[in-house]
Amino acid sequence: MISELTGPPEARYVFDTLLEGIGIPSLAQREDTIRPVTLCHGPLAPVAGKGIVVQVPAGGKTWTGGEAPRYHLSVDPPSESPIIRFAEDFIPKAFGCLTGRGQGDPFSYWQGGQDEEQAFIPPVLAKIQRALADALRTAFHRLGLPWITISPWPEGRPFALLLSHDVDHIHDREMFRVLSTLNHIRTTLQGRAPGDLKQSLRRVARAILSPKPVMQDFATIRAIEGAHGWRSTFFFLEDRYWARYGGRYRLDDPAVLRLLAFLRTEGCEAAVHGAYYAFNQAKAYRTAAGNLAAAWGGPATGIRNHWLRWNYPHTWRAQEDAGFLYDSTFGYQNAPGFRSGYPFPFRPFDDSSSRRLRLLELPLTLMDITLFHYLRYDLAAALAHAGAIARSTAEEGGLLCLLWHNNYFNEPEYHAYEETYRRLLVELDSVRPWCATGREIAAWWNARAGVHLETLQADGSGWTGRLSAQDPITDLQLRVEFPDGSGSLNLEGAHAHMRDTGAAMVIDFPRLAQDSKVVLRASPARGGIFKADH
Repeated sequence: MISELTGPPEARYVFDTLLEGIGIPSLAQREDTIRPVTLCHGPLAPVAGKGIVVQVPAGGKTWTGGEAPRYHLSVDPPSESPIIRFAEDFIPKAFGCLTGRGQGDPFSYWQGGQDEEQAFIPPVLAKIQRALADALRTAFHRLGLPWITISPWPEGRPFALLLSHDVDHIHDREMFRVLSTLNHIRTTLQGRAPGDLKQSLRRVARAILSPKPVMQDFATIRAIEGAHGWRSTFFFLEDRYWARYGGRYRLDDPAVLRLLAFLRTEGCEAAVHGAYYAFNQAKAYRTAAGNLAAAWGGPATGIRNHWLRWNYPHTWRAQEDAGFLYDSTFGYQNAPGFRSGYPFPFRPFDDSSSRRLRLLELPLTLMDITLFHYLRYDLAAALAHAGAIARSTAEEGGLLCLLWHNNYFNEPEYHAYEETYRRLLVELDSVRPWCATGREIAAWWNARAGVHLETLQADGSGWTGRLSAQDPITDLQLRVEFPDGSGSLNLEGAHAHMRDTGAAMVIDFPRLAQDSKVVLRASPARGGIFKADH
């Protein structure tokens, strides 16, 4: 329902990203039936006719991680247009959040302290999005119009969950893995890292004398996840075999092929773990995807770079050039939480073409070694902090992306890693998130972005709109909030379930077919709610 965006490319990008996150189903409308909404950055432009204006000054007070941006809603006397003026200069900071550069790095808001409610990078950009949604809802209602949004996740689930595993190792008896354990023993003896010397020595002996079967860790992972009916994404590494940060297995290894077949029968996803020695090389990424697809027996459309190697804008540009649907690299090794300050999928910005990429970023939220290696938490502290991050994600209705490495399962010395994962999943299951693979999450988010709502009529008799979908989408939920909290709604052209929650009229579409046309007609509970001259 937003018709116009003005300002520099960075401002347009920020607004586009936030509006997609809010779930406004269209940026187009017939201006002869309803006034446009203009989002402008910089000096307030003259309002052409009557409409809603969102103004972001080019300078002013900056926002901090602990507060939401303030806005002021007023009526411009010459045009009677609601004008939403944001007091903070949040465009440079929001752009910095989403690109990892400039003024907006959310890392600076990380307390790094003892309080689990503050010891992670907060979702600072989600506060901006929520404030913008509240302001727009108020303005729409001020004009007597219904506020219509798409729920972020299927069936209106409270948040989404992506379970993922970087497969750096699979063989117990492998030279670099044994050397890594020996180095761990050395640092433990030097007092530079916590460790259990007895268990470490047993691990070396086991690897030499009676190595752990390849399938054991993966069977354990799937048993933990399968108890909740959930599936996960596994990122497989193909890189220089004898290099320090290279690969430790080959995709044509019979053990790897058996593992891939097992994961496929489990309904999981195989994705690319971007090579350390082929960083930002689109051709190498494309080759790795093709090799994994051949071994997997299906497309490999996702990527996460080894060691979370990333720089702006080259990584995302190379990944898009390689043809990936999504990336999940954007996170920190040494700090938990939201590197972008944004707990939703988003499309990266390419400054060479001043456009949003087709590639979708599924930002990484929390990794096992962050809790135990970098922050050196014990089991109780790890559970407390992981739970706090999960609650923050759920509060914003965002995406919680977890990364647990397979080689820390079935290891007595690293029992806390496995136990944290097991208990965290039990806690998450109690609040019913939508858990899906990375590919499924990216595909659904893209289909959601392709849902459009065109206003056909808005006057004293009511409002009429036409809903359509560029691609088929399942379990879509639409929320309609009336100006005075009540009204009636009718649908034509689709099978759907409607219910009144008191706060909104909720419409559930089990399936919306490609190019479908659904007509919605809203009527006020009492006259005058949708008056065109209000």
